[in-house]
Amino acid sequence: MNECTCQHEAQIERNRKAIEGNGDDGLKGKIIMLKLEVKHINESVSDLSRAYKALADSQIENDAMKKKEIEIREKRLKLWQIIGIAVPTGATILGAVKLVLNYLMSNT
Repeated sequence: MNECTCQHEAQIERNRKAIEGNGDDGLKGKIIMLKLEVKHINESVSDLSRAYKALADSQIENDAMKKKEIEIREKRLKLWQIIGIAVPTGATILGAVKLVLNYLMSNT
């Protein structure tokens, strides 16, 4: 029985040394370091999340501005198309009126 108790006590002592470190970090120290690292990782993830949100907001704003620019260009193009039709049409009508007036003046 004494031998069994010593064996268990030796195992208990090895476990204590592993937990407390026996001059090294040990499990306690490693857990504390891991907690700090997880805290820093969470802070980094939070910073990244804010940065991605800012990037997404910026991209949405950029897309809206590009869409507005495209709409303005389309309106400008339609205006030029109307002008392109109206000017020759007006010139044709004025030319026809001038021909009619010349014809009428020459017959009188």
